[in-house]
Amino acid sequence: LLISGGFGAGKSHLLDYLEHLSVEKNFVCSRVVISKETPLFDPAKVYLAAIDGAVVPGLTGETIPEIAVRLQPNSRAYAGFFEWANSRESGLSDLFKATILLYERLNNDPELVDQITKFWSGERLALIRIRQGLKQINCSGMFALKPVKIKDLALQRFIFASRLMLAAGYSGWVLLMGEIELVGRYSLLQRGRSY
Repeated sequence: LLISGGFGAGKSHLLDYLEHLSVEKNFVCSRVVISKETPLFDPAKVYLAAIDGAVVPGLTGETIPEIAVRLQPNSRAYAGFFEWANSRESGLSDLFKATILLYERLNNDPELVDQITKFWSGERLALIRIRQGLKQINCSGMFALKPVKIKDLALQRFIFASRLMLAAGYSGWVLLMGEIELVGRYSLLQRGRSY
């Protein structure tokens, strides 16, 4: 849904209202302002801004770690999430599949669990740490772990995070983006280079 209007037309007030309504309806809601620091063509930066600025109903603190704590591995919602993530249709890298398994089973390694939720939040996680964790739970060789381009990883994180939120009992994830008209101010050549 695109909303346009001149300066002072009330676009920001409308986004405030939509954010309030979303949170009231149990949606995680993120507001992202498109700018030179958060350009629309860079999904990694947009994802980080969305996670950093997320409002989670009933929770405060870091978004993904707080949501992950609400996962219930014995629930039907979690089973559906796990099955989806491990399916070919999810389009997820094996990095996500491995980290879900590690998050579920590695309660005795809080440092790695913390690194996993930070990875889900947009930070890097060394493949060696994932392999070490898999070795701890006797699952070495279960996944084809290989590096993924940051841009591709960011796009997968959007899909992964929205499904994670559903599995944790939220209605979904609403992304509100402001100042998108910045893209329209670019010349055709600048747009071609950027997007």
